Amino acid sequence: MGQPLVRLEPREFELALARAESSLRQTYAQLGMHNTVALDAVPPADEQVASVKTAIATLDDAKAAISRAQALAARGILSPVEFRVTSFGDEVFHGKVAYVSPAIDQTMRTFQIEALVDNANGRLKPGFFAKGVILTTRDEAVLAAPDTAVSTLAGVPSVYVIRNNIVTQQQVTLGVRQGNLWEITDGLKGDETLANRRLNELATGTRVRTGTGSASESGGRRGGGRRGQGGPRGGE
Repeated sequence: MGQPLVRLEPREFELALARAESSLRQTYAQLGMHNTVALDAVPPADEQVASVKTAIATLDDAKAAISRAQALAARGILSPVEFRVTSFGDEVFHGKVAYVSPAIDQTMRTFQIEALVDNANGRLKPGFFAKGVILTTRDEAVLAAPDTAVSTLAGVPSVYVIRNNIVTQQQVTLGVRQGNLWEITDGLKGDETLANRRLNELATGTRVRTGTGSASESGGRRGGGRRGQGGPRGGE
């Protein structure tokens, strides 16, 4: 009497208990409850949970991005992006800003931006080098010259001003390029006539003949601004 007839092996139950305890500890850790706690312990408030904090931060970033986008849209310059790819020369590609990183590299003082570009024909490939601008401001009546009127030698840009059919080479300072126009930030007043053909044959003192049929106003723009008035004219 009193002798056990069957003894159950407890190993499987012990393993199941260990797995349950491990899962419970992981859940406690996710809630920031790192100390040993009882089964009836009260979890922290939602705003104290790490995953909730991350979600709240992401929401705040999204709200900030919407506010910036609304401000830009009100000014008519939402996400205007233009860039050139080395493989395609001066061809301009367009895209839209999709994401602006809230984190700034303190060393380089830069931050990442992602843009969406239509690439239905598959011309743009991973690894291509590109250089572009993100248009963020609108300037009115910006002085600009056509790309065909600007000559660059050893990194120094210049134009050829025509006065009384005599050419004078004038060094200029370039700003932003948009389309086929260069912003001129210094070196011109805006009432000059510029040569825009066969620049490699010109030098200060060269006598030329201007063609009235080919002269045109070229007041430029930057950041989507309207075409300015009183820009330099182009001559032959």
